[in-house]
Amino acid sequence: MMTQPLKFTKAQALGNDFVILEGQPQPIGVIQKLAHRRLGVGCDQVIFYQKIFERNVNIQFYNADGSVAGACGNGSRALAKLLCSDGKIILKTQDRDLHCVVQKEIITIDMGVCRIDASHGHGSLDSSFWILADVGNPHRIAFVDRLDAYDLEAVAKPYPHENVSLAQMTDTGVRLMTWERGSGYTGACGTAACAVAAAAIHFGQESAVLVSQSGGDLTITVSDGRVYMSGTAEIVFVGEFYN
Repeated sequence: MMTQPLKFTKAQALGNDFVILEGQPQPIGVIQKLAHRRLGVGCDQVIFYQKIFERNVNIQFYNADGSVAGACGNGSRALAKLLCSDGKIILKTQDRDLHCVVQKEIITIDMGVCRIDASHGHGSLDSSFWILADVGNPHRIAFVDRLDAYDLEAVAKPYPHENVSLAQMTDTGVRLMTWERGSGYTGACGTAACAVAAAAIHFGQESAVLVSQSGGDLTITVSDGRVYMSGTAEIVFVGEFYN
């Protein structure tokens, strides 16, 4: 007897792609299969949401390997785009409430406070030091002179429980590449962009930073200690998944 299919939405934000489902989280095995690019739908992360009332929802993020992700900036924009074509919506994670504003193609999210610890000393990178940041999930950041001088996977390997980012300051903002825990290399990571921009501002940059990743650009602003992320997202298709 065929089981009831799971209805899902495929979405992407700066090439960071998601499978979004309404309802309670599925078992790890189902999440892993949903995320598998040959055996399932394929995505970087799986998102579950439950409506509390209109424009106020609980959300849970899962990495492709089935592990829990405390936050996802790009995924939050994608979900806000799905549930609210224009106006405001609140996405509630375990750690914080994300207040989102959807205005045509741009979604702006108040990501809350980014906690920064710059006292961690030198890492494995030449002349760079690690900055630890938390914007709902843990990030390990190093500012370097040239991104192409490093093997990101090798740099991230000693830190499997953190998202590891290398950042390079430019004339227009910051270039960034990120290795996500539980998912691997991603062309764009919203919370990494928030963490890196908040760190740059902490050390004297302007209050607004353009963060460029291979998937595209995000504008990150810090005001009264809170981090605001602005960028696009796209609904790609809807479907049914038979487990």
